[in-house]
Amino acid sequence: MKCNNCGGDSVEVVGTVREKDPRIGEYEIQNAKYFECTSCNVRLYPVETARRLDAERKRVLVSMIRRRPIGEFISAAETAEYLGVTRQALHKHKRVRKGFIYQTEVSGKTVYHRMSVELFKKTGDGRFPLDETAVVLSPVRPFVFPQPRTTKSSVVAEGKVKYVIKKK
Repeated sequence: MKCNNCGGDSVEVVGTVREKDPRIGEYEIQNAKYFECTSCNVRLYPVETARRLDAERKRVLVSMIRRRPIGEFISAAETAEYLGVTRQALHKHKRVRKGFIYQTEVSGKTVYHRMSVELFKKTGDGRFPLDETAVVLSPVRPFVFPQPRTTKSSVVAEGKVKYVIKKK
């Protein structure tokens, strides 16, 4: 197999694969199959190995979050109130679902890491290094929750208009 990077030959290798994540540090999987270029040492992972790496990264992340003291977590209601949204909007939010706020379950209830929620409100990304050896990332652009549309009835209800002219 030819290397996409330099055009050299890639050989199939079975062994331990170590990867470094900016939030959890180093993690590894054993007996992984991958292709490595003989000239530039670039690695190419088959789908099965990539899935195993993702599963291991997720397992380590969940383990690190669960090791945090329970006092560092807040309920979904407190999180929604802090972010200025409803609980339903919080649970349906794409970024929250994708893990931009660290969360775990305690007694069947979802709880959110307080520092992660505060960081999410400021920057739109509540992820931070959980491991002391992990690399510190620069913040991404802030994300703002979409505001509800202003309707005629909401404008009238809030007293933003003095007179309402009804059409005949």
